[in-house]
Amino acid sequence: MMLHVTPGEMKCSVAFTGYRPSKLPFLNNPDSAQYKLLYHAVYSEVERLINRGYRFFLTGGALGCDLMAAEAVIRLKKKYRKKNVAHELCLPCFNHDVKWSEKDKERLEEIKKSSIVTYVSDTEYFNGCMQKRNQYMVDTSSVLIAVYDGMSGGTKNTVEYAKKKDKKIIVIRPGDMIRMQFIDTAEDIEQLILMDETDGWD
Repeated sequence: MMLHVTPGEMKCSVAFTGYRPSKLPFLNNPDSAQYKLLYHAVYSEVERLINRGYRFFLTGGALGCDLMAAEAVIRLKKKYRKKNVAHELCLPCFNHDVKWSEKDKERLEEIKKSSIVTYVSDTEYFNGCMQKRNQYMVDTSSVLIAVYDGMSGGTKNTVEYAKKKDKKIIVIRPGDMIRMQFIDTAEDIEQLILMDETDGWD
């Protein structure tokens, strides 16, 4: 099912991007201290945006940060029922989880139960379907939250695409969990500045 957002709703929409366990191995261990710290950072940012009027949240259904973000949104969706928070699970194709463990597949199925599920490409896997999914999420949102510290790959490409589309970008740097506003190029990671509650976003 496709989440069709109006221009007004797009202003209240937030997309996620972030690393997989291959880049942050602790993402395979939800019981680890590092995982819990990053989850808290993502959860707190989603909650902050909900309280600023954002209510549509899009995640990509990949292992790692995507599933973490989806679970944080769903938890907050239940906490803020009166705010009508919605979660769209944006899957790149029909069989993207074919090589996943049974445990991870079950985790994804639980997320689906509380989500609007969109298959961005209604086919099986093909080269480029992940990028198409990422661009769809950015195009449908006004804000991108990125768990990102400059490493190359799909997360970096998504951040660069969001910059070209003039989206607001929030970076959660996984090394120290600091929330920052993205102000320069992806390569110039040292020029990220700490945001506070006076950032003036609508």
